[in-house]
Amino acid sequence: MKPRVAIWAAVSTPEQATVDKDSLPGQIRDGEAWAEENNYDVVAVYEVTGHSRKYIKFDDAAEDMPAYAQLEKDATDGAFDALWCRERSRLGRTMALIHTVEAIVADNDAEVYSAKTPHEIGKSSK
Repeated sequence: MKPRVAIWAAVSTPEQATVDKDSLPGQIRDGEAWAEENNYDVVAVYEVTGHSRKYIKFDDAAEDMPAYAQLEKDATDGAFDALWCRERSRLGRTMALIHTVEAIVADNDAEVYSAKTPHEIGKSSK
């Protein structure tokens, strides 16, 4: 069975959802390309469209943005082995939220893969 990857794509403004700079489609396309290159199956795509993500508490973020709630459910269910993101700042705009997302993933035997700071899956320091 191929390893499973979930893709996290997030932008802060509705305009960024479609522009070329770092759009949602661009992030998803890059995540899918990485998965294909590394022989992973893409099992989920989480999108945060046009939201600042300036949260301290994960529960508040999950209440306002369904992608966070779905990510937590899927991680708890063991639905993926790695969560791909363009860079850690896409997971949240506060270190508290970023670290909580990373902890939820790690606590469920998966890992976050940041394209900005790549590493070999299975070799992270979790």
